[in-house]
Order: sequence, then structure tokens, then C-alpha cells
Amino acid sequence: MEIVSLSDHNEILKAFGEIKAAFPDFEKEVNLSDYLKKLSDFARVYAAVDNMETVGFCAAYMNDEIKREAYITLFGVKNERKRSGVGTQLFEKVCDEAKKAGMTSLRLEVKKSNQAARAFYEKQNMTHDGENETSYFLVKQL
Repeated sequence: MEIVSLSDHNEILKAFGEIKAAFPDFEKEVNLSDYLKKLSDFARVYAAVDNMETVGFCAAYMNDEIKREAYITLFGVKNERKRSGVGTQLFEKVCDEAKKAGMTSLRLEVKKSNQAARAFYEKQNMTHDGENETSYFLVKQL
């Protein structure tokens, strides 16, 4: 397996299409076409690829030069590849790239109902940094 950087809009569309089952309600929440275009324009997008198949996907913004905070906006691993190290390798790649970009912390939001994701992020040394009615906010110092 390798972690690859995706910058072309068509590459991002293809990779997301291969893994969209990891985000079951996502298309109900956003206009997918507009969202993926925004990612290709402003975010750094990474895919975990195994035997030419996308098994993990992450998009993160690393452009806050004032606060120097990166923000993971989308992170997912195919259900059949969870707990196999894919997520950890993808997360570590994003952390490394954020450091190289001059970021000093990494943030994300996780739904309160997604306990498995929260446990995964806490295993990656992310800590609680607030919450609202539906989500927890987590942070990791880089």
C-alpha cells in the first residue's frame, strides 16, 4: 500500500468514487460536485492505494499561515480495511505534510455518534478541544 497525493480534480473524483461508501450520509449533507471542486482548489488530498484501489481518503486544509493550523475536513477508510493500519498510515502522512507546510497543529471535527472515529483519533494523540450539540472538536500539536 502507498499514500499518494492527488491534485487533479478528476483524480480526486475517481478516488472518492472508490471510497464513498465510507461516507454513507455525506452526499445528503453537501453538494458533492461543488465540495470536491473546492478540495481540488484549496485542500491537499491524499489517497491510500492498494493494488490500484483506493482504500483510504483524506482531505486537509494546510493554508492558515496566521494560526498555522491544518484542518482535516474529510477522512475515511473502506470498511473492510479498517483496523488494518491504513488509517494510521494515512493520518501520519497528513501530519508529516502539515509539519512540512509549517503548521503547528492539526484540527478536525467528529460527530458524537461516530465513536469508532473518535477512538481512532484519540489513539493518534488527538485531544478534546470543545464540542457542540452534534460534534466533538479535536486537536493534535505537531
